[in-house]
Amino acid sequence: PRATISNDQSNFVSGFTGANWAIRDTGSNNWQMDIDDLYVRGALYANEFIINQILALNGSDILAPGRGKISAVSGSAPNETITVEDPQGNSIASFVADDIVIVQTVQPNNNQVVKRIVREVASVSGNDVTLQDHAAGPTDAGSLSEGDVIVAIGNTDTTNHPDRQSSIYRTVIDSNSPYTIIQDGVSSWDDWKSGGTTKLKYGNLNGSYDYDSDTYGLAAGPPSGDHFTVDPDSGVRFLDGSDNVAAQLSGNIFKIGDATNYVSYNANTAAWDMAVDTFSLNAGSGNLKISSSDKEVSVYNGAVKIYYTGPSDYGIT
Repeated sequence: PRATISNDQSNFVSGFTGANWAIRDTGSNNWQMDIDDLYVRGALYANEFIINQILALNGSDILAPGRGKISAVSGSAPNETITVEDPQGNSIASFVADDIVIVQTVQPNNNQVVKRIVREVASVSGNDVTLQDHAAGPTDAGSLSEGDVIVAIGNTDTTNHPDRQSSIYRTVIDSNSPYTIIQDGVSSWDDWKSGGTTKLKYGNLNGSYDYDSDTYGLAAGPPSGDHFTVDPDSGVRFLDGSDNVAAQLSGNIFKIGDATNYVSYNANTAAWDMAVDTFSLNAGSGNLKISSSDKEVSVYNGAVKIYYTGPSDYGIT
């Protein structure tokens, strides 16, 4: 409904792209003011402060244990000394010795890496970080320069700095993106690139966890160990490190086992189904025994045993 205009400039237009100004009663003695800018010389008191803003970040980003913007570079590769900016002005860098650090720039229009330098931190003094070669790192593409953003992606010291071996990486430009990856236990460049330290991934799962086409979902657990996946095509699956399915909930059927040996339950029909090559049941220390390998069925109540092991071996004892 149209608000009651109490005081306004002519041709007032409301909204973010509006024009002119207005002070009006919107009902129930609730007054509202629309202006372009507000300057307050003293204190600003408000019971509720709401900011509506769309934030944007192009490419990829990483939540990591260390980050800095290089303000100076000295020395020659791979033993450079860099100075990193500290926004708080405390002359402290967010890196420690043995951090694995990377500077990377990607051309957005073709996803081509135009700069990539991987180093290991040798020592830190204030804002100055001395670097050294990371033996397992890739060949340099480009060189460190002022203005580069350098990020820690892991740490080689698994004893003293296991808390600096985790990160959260998200991208909308990498191959098979968009996706977010949580990694932990990164102690080398190979750990970072191979995906072996991935603990969770969501978004497009193509290229990981045995997915070979664009499929959106979630996967948790190490790809080479026990893990589970969730996607609209296969439902919920529990798999081992060889991607053998141990259990699956898809449609209305929950199945434990593989395609030929399984126990399943249909939630729609409340029906159970079982198909196994080998079955064994031993309950009550042998009081109830069923074995497909021994071809035996027996029931024992402590005094009388009913058994069958074959056409010529059955009876009551």
